[in-house]
Amino acid sequence: MDNMPRTNLYDRNLVFELGGHSLLERFRAKWIGGNNFANGRTYEIMFISRMIIDMAYEWFALDAEGTDPYDVSEGLECLVDDAMTRRGENISYFQFKSGSVSEKPLVKDDFDIQQTLDELHNAEASYFLVVTPEFAKSTRTWIDEHEVRCELWVFPFATGLLAMLPDDKELQDAMKWLTGSHRSDVWLTLYDHIIAKWLVKRDYSVHELFMELVNQTRFCSSGMVNDDIRLHSFFSCLEYYEIFPDLADQHGVTLRRDIHTSDWFCVVPCTVRMLDEFDSWFTGRDLVSTGEIMMWFENYEEVEKGE
Repeated sequence: MDNMPRTNLYDRNLVFELGGHSLLERFRAKWIGGNNFANGRTYEIMFISRMIIDMAYEWFALDAEGTDPYDVSEGLECLVDDAMTRRGENISYFQFKSGSVSEKPLVKDDFDIQQTLDELHNAEASYFLVVTPEFAKSTRTWIDEHEVRCELWVFPFATGLLAMLPDDKELQDAMKWLTGSHRSDVWLTLYDHIIAKWLVKRDYSVHELFMELVNQTRFCSSGMVNDDIRLHSFFSCLEYYEIFPDLADQHGVTLRRDIHTSDWFCVVPCTVRMLDEFDSWFTGRDLVSTGEIMMWFENYEEVEKGE
């Protein structure tokens, strides 16, 4: 099937007869504007998805867990509004420009006014102007000449994960760790799920986003995230029921709960099989009480294959 045509939908002579050159120019401007918006939105999504991967790697692999908040948002009610990240008290605002900023004085005004407002509110933040390599040099000159108080972030225009991977070793390493796989098809599956969830909500704590991914895809895409992330999800689930886990050693988890005047504790093997069996039991039930979870662990026995 042919792709839907996007240009020349109407006879140019008829358009001219109806409204002259001005109407022809409006048609042209609409089409160019629509393309520019689409390209700009693609650029935003690629940058934000890359940021989510970085922050997920920091959270799960580099011991940022516990930093609160640890999240990403877009569509903010401010002037430098394309994206914001929060890593605890460290806040960063991002403005994306996939083209030249030299003829756009409002960009400087946006940074200046918002930074003034931050100062009046005794707030601290970092500011970034994100541009493609093509415009990096001219943008750096523009920033210096106009004394814009922001950092320059050079990010290539890409239309998907595979386009970003070849020149981004850090991205490759993060995807290997997050998925536990060297296969690009597994990376693509995780990446597509991240973007799909982001487009619906556009505001996520990194921990929440990945916990939802684990919960929603643990059976249909068991290899999409590594077992460490599944373990984080498992711990978060138990803590919701006021059961607090500690890794006793690499083979076991000690579960504890304060019950009035006494403590309950149980040790279970920390294995993929235990996670699989708990997931299957837990997700197959509509309502689960804390007591039922405690009873499940007390009765759990891991049987070797073949027995």
